[in-house]
This record gives sequence, C-alpha cells and structure tokens, in this order.
Amino acid sequence: MPRRSLVAAVGGVIATLTVTCASSSMASAQVATEPDAAAQQVVLDVKEQFRANYLLNGEVTVSVSPAEYIGKISAVSRGKEVASAQAQNGSAQLIIPAEKLGAQRLRLVAADDSGYVGTAAQTTMVTKGVRLRQGDRHPVVPQLMRNLKRSKYLVPQMGKAYNAKARDVVMAFQKVNELPRTGKMNEQTWQALAKSGPVKPRYRRSGTHLEVDKTRQVMMLVRNGKVRATLHVSTGKTGNTPEGRYPVFAKGVGNLYRFISFKGNFGIHGYVPVPAQPASAGCVREPMWAADWFYKRTSIGTPVYIYR
Repeated sequence: MPRRSLVAAVGGVIATLTVTCASSSMASAQVATEPDAAAQQVVLDVKEQFRANYLLNGEVTVSVSPAEYIGKISAVSRGKEVASAQAQNGSAQLIIPAEKLGAQRLRLVAADDSGYVGTAAQTTMVTKGVRLRQGDRHPVVPQLMRNLKRSKYLVPQMGKAYNAKARDVVMAFQKVNELPRTGKMNEQTWQALAKSGPVKPRYRRSGTHLEVDKTRQVMMLVRNGKVRATLHVSTGKTGNTPEGRYPVFAKGVGNLYRFISFKGNFGIHGYVPVPAQPASAGCVREPMWAADWFYKRTSIGTPVYIYR
C-alpha cells in the first residue's frame, strides 16, 4: 500500500502524520509528539561531617541547586526524619537534636517539587560532650542539670554557670556510677551519663525514708520505693558513722545547720566543705544549699538506713 508522510504544526507542536492508503479509501493516521521538557534535577552539596555538642543541637548548612528550588529538605536517621527545613535562595539550614554520643549517619533528602526531581546526599554528625569544670559557663549546663534531675539527683535552680552546686550534682552522679570523683564533666562522665538511668534504692517500702550509702558517699530520699533525690555527702572519717536503721528523733538541735538527729549525737546537717571522701567526725555532711530541701521533707520518725 502507498504510504504518505505529512508534517504539520498542531497546537505549536510539530507532528508527523503517517497515512496508509487502502483500496477501500479508508486511512489510519498515527500522531507521534515530542515529550515535554524534563523536570530539573535538584543537587545537594554538604560537607562530609559536622560536629555537635551532646544534649544540644547540631547545625548543618546544605547548598541547594538550582537556587529557585524551594522544596523540603529532610534529615533522616535510621529511617526516621529527625529534622527538616525549606530550601531558600540556594541553601537550607537543618537543626538536628544531638541526643546520642558518637557518629550519627544522616541521609539528607530533597523532596520532589513542582518542576523539580528530588535527590539525596549523605553526611555524618559527630557528637561529643562539653568538658566542664567549676567556673565555666556554657549553654549545655541547664540541659545537663535537667538530665540529671530526671535521673533522680537533687538539682537546684541554676543557669549556664557551672558553679559549686553543679559540681556537687555531678559529684553525686560520679559516686553512684563509681567514677573518679572529680566534679568535672569529662569524656568518661559524659559516656556514663549517656548510658545511665534513674538511681535505685536498696530498700523499697511504703512512705518516706532516707538512705546513706557509706561506700558511695551519697544520700537518697526514697518515697514509696522510688528515689526522689540523690545527694553527694561525706560521712565519718574513721568509718564511725553508725550503720543500721534509725528513726529521726529530733530536728534543729544544736548549732549545726538543719541538724537531723538519728542516733545519740549523730545526725545529718549542712556543712562546708563536703569533700568527695569521708571527712566528718561521724555525722553525715551535706552541702548547705541542699540542707533545707532534705530538712523540710524529713519528719520525726522518718527511718534512716545507713549501710556500706
């Protein structure tokens, strides 16, 4: 059969018509049109790794091209979106919670958008703890204190200053976890913090009681079998702080601050200093800033358990 090709402009698109002529004067026509222009591919550029401070946020800037792309950029870790931002003027800044120590692999994903095809890139967030010692100031201090409070350490109201009170709180944590008693936040202490949970009491009973652990040199207030607060203390230098179960029989006796009597002349009281090791004449020394808290929550008859 004779074939004839015609070229025509249809709606602004060049079309080729192939016509096959049949003896019955019937014709079939086939139209092939050129495809629309392809959507643009988004390209992401990000450095291979960036650093973050534990308990704070890591920040990473992603370069995006073409600059006209205004779609969503997501950071994904282990299949879960952990942060997102909208691309603007050729970049996107992602703020990612630094909730784990060490290296965290992140997949950065640009979503498909009108006229654009999405893409992905890889980066690594390396998270470390901030080294802290008394006298330092850092935004991580309030976050650190909130973390320790959730783990049932007694924490005072405080801001960004790593002061003597913050040192006392960290000292209690180090004692409970059998770390060097420095009162400083170092790598070893951060690592232990990342793995630790709430403090556990030795005795579980209804009501309120105190526990003094002479080995770890800490005191706990326990209510209905759960620790409510843990504090760094110092007991008798010669090991003479009596061990056993004693009821509180007097409060406010003598000249020592917030004295809580539990046996004879032995008691619990605020004092300066409270060193990391046993140092008292036999009583249980506690930091002055914490003495009011324990005093108000202890009544005549409250059991005090003292053990090694």
